[in-house]
Amino acid sequence: MARKKLGMVKNTNENYCLHSALSPSLGLTLRVVDLLKEDKAPLPEDSSCWLFFAHTENPLSEALLTGLVAELPAETSVALARFKHPVRYQEAVLGRALSELLARLKGYHLKEELPYSPLLLRSSTNKAATLTLAHNTYLGKSTALASLGELSSTRPALAVDVEAMRERANIPELLAHSFAPEIAKRIAGAMEVPSQEDRLSLFYRAWGEHECAVKLNRGENRFRVEPHGAAWTVVKEGKEALTTHTICFENTLFTLVGEKALFALPVLCAQMSPEVLLELLRATSRTRL
Repeated sequence: MARKKLGMVKNTNENYCLHSALSPSLGLTLRVVDLLKEDKAPLPEDSSCWLFFAHTENPLSEALLTGLVAELPAETSVALARFKHPVRYQEAVLGRALSELLARLKGYHLKEELPYSPLLLRSSTNKAATLTLAHNTYLGKSTALASLGELSSTRPALAVDVEAMRERANIPELLAHSFAPEIAKRIAGAMEVPSQEDRLSLFYRAWGEHECAVKLNRGENRFRVEPHGAAWTVVKEGKEALTTHTICFENTLFTLVGEKALFALPVLCAQMSPEVLLELLRATSRTRL
């Protein structure tokens, strides 16, 4: 089980392209995070996990929102109508737009399954992928994230959470409300012990694991946060422990929970502005089944 907090390192191979439209430019940064070696690595020729995110400090214009929605499948546009609050609507549009870009680049088609993240469909069956979304808005700064995990033949377990790290007075209450007593006790105890992981990062990582378990369940109860050794982890069906990794970006913590095989290769990350996201969608073609 991995517990690693890493910063994102910049691309060391600017000639690498996942797609002809996806190359480093103003408003688009390709990065790689090697979760196993914890050092700088070139962008891989392939990866099992992709992490695309958009960060903005201002509300998106009506024209930009309309342009992004126009690039989405019709059923996704209909699904977005359920978000009435402007902040939640903006988060949902960005998340679905990032998902659509990932689907196009990797040869998948989005299929809505409300109230959960869309499924990824593909005409060929040689690979199966999982899509997961996360959003966070704090003090006007909004981050939307879409992650795709792909393994041969089986759809992998993968979930991601994003949290703006800040001190909170009600951390004890949140632990007591959201975790089983034994897990809450372990988290609280770990926060009091000096380690490489500061207490705030540890809390938000544990909270991210809780959120990831909820997302993995998709209405079922196969994934839970359970005791593991002296600590805790997300466990599948009471026996298989998943792997947790965290990535820090500008005081925002991304928590990834998934099968170990997903992280054997470096994670390919793309940070982009909403404007560049729209340009990329307009430059790529929608996958046809």
